[in-house]
Amino acid sequence: MFADDCPEPCERVVVSPCHQVFFAYHFASHNDNDVNGSESMEDVPGPSKAPYITPGKSTENFFRLCQLIMTICSDLLRDILSHYIPPSNLRSELDKNRKKLENKMNHQQRSLIYPTTGNAPLVAKDMDISVIYIILRNICKISGHKKGWGNAPLKGDTSLAACIDRIRLQRNSITGHSTNGTVEDVEFQNIWAELRDAIVDIEKQLTGGELYQRLVDTLLTCNLNPTDAKMYKEKFDKLQSQLIVKQENIESIEQELQDQMSMKRERVDNLEKKVEKCSERKRKNTEFSKRRKIEDLEKRVKRLEDLEKRVKSLEDEQRRLTSKITGMFASSRSTIF
Repeated sequence: MFADDCPEPCERVVVSPCHQVFFAYHFASHNDNDVNGSESMEDVPGPSKAPYITPGKSTENFFRLCQLIMTICSDLLRDILSHYIPPSNLRSELDKNRKKLENKMNHQQRSLIYPTTGNAPLVAKDMDISVIYIILRNICKISGHKKGWGNAPLKGDTSLAACIDRIRLQRNSITGHSTNGTVEDVEFQNIWAELRDAIVDIEKQLTGGELYQRLVDTLLTCNLNPTDAKMYKEKFDKLQSQLIVKQENIESIEQELQDQMSMKRERVDNLEKKVEKCSERKRKNTEFSKRRKIEDLEKRVKRLEDLEKRVKSLEDEQRRLTSKITGMFASSRSTIF
């Protein structure tokens, strides 16, 4: 059963084999009669006589991948979201984790999930893959794969996170092809096989059924409706524009970070120069202080030497006076007797 009370999943995937493959590419044709003065096709009211032509295989490959991503993969991710967060609790869970989610979203995504008019009711079908991916990754408590969320998973890793990341990466890859709207057969087969394996692995873990697998296989061989193909092409063009804007924002942020890093490096260099100057001054002050101390010590030593000389001189004088007194005392005794 699909999320959001959709009774039949196939009602949301336009893959009916009965659709005819007609991709209308109108072109104006001018024949010799036009040159001879007859009215041109633009001058004559009525239906165009331009033929319908079938697009090349590479263009059909691209449209098929567009439908796979925009319908089956999108609905599968919505089912995963509804499995981890029941639709009735979605609004409250988004509000509870608002700060964490807003930090991961761009302005357009934030406006969808948290509109300025108030937190209106929200269902999974209102969200595209990019928004659902952010929610699944950040608040659904799904364990990351071995290479970590946001990275290309290891080959053979069939964990839920790995399969979700493969769908996200392939969606981005397919969006990159929207500049020319073509995917060659070999690349198409590789992308389709990887997406099919991811879808099958997710379905096994989620429900154990084969509904999505049958839808993928049907889409691979069914005829495509030209109106639907054009719609998905326009959606992918819009996605590409959003990715370009996001890339420009990233480049702007990177440039801002580089500028900030340059300013910080300049500040660090200036601080290092100041520290070096301070160290030089300190060294000079230290040397000056040492010289002062040495000079003081030398002066003290000289004063001590002078004192020692004076003491020695006094001692010599003392001995001389003592000797003289002793001689005088001896002379006086001999006179008495």
